[in-house]
Amino acid sequence: MAKARRARKEEAKHAGDATQAEKADVVGKERRTNPSRRQPQTILEHAQQLIYGERNKVYKHPNENFANIANLWNAYFTAILGRPDVSSTLSVEGKFRVNQIDVAYMNILQKVARGATAQTHLDTVVDVAGYAGCIERIILGK
Repeated sequence: MAKARRARKEEAKHAGDATQAEKADVVGKERRTNPSRRQPQTILEHAQQLIYGERNKVYKHPNENFANIANLWNAYFTAILGRPDVSSTLSVEGKFRVNQIDVAYMNILQKVARGATAQTHLDTVVDVAGYAGCIERIILGK
């Protein structure tokens, strides 16, 4: 990381752009001194930053967001189970309900399906880690 910072600074100096070099130094210093601005070191750290930061602000706590998703999925599955082509081939006794943790696992399965055809797409791996982190938050009430 320090090498990349020095390289950017040197590149900016050689290009005659002192302002760019100074800016690179300030950004690097801020990342070193302000952990919230620090680039994540691992996929798990990146996922944690997302689920406690940006995604939490946009979608709210996973317990609340996944409850909303579960309600929508339950309505969808209820409609599916009422279809003649489905109800005649399924043996479901009583009603079943999807809960927040089911939502997380089903989303992980969606990412697994995507990963099967795009194995080097790291965003999918980050999402899987993020959903696992959401399960932890729901279970532990974080």
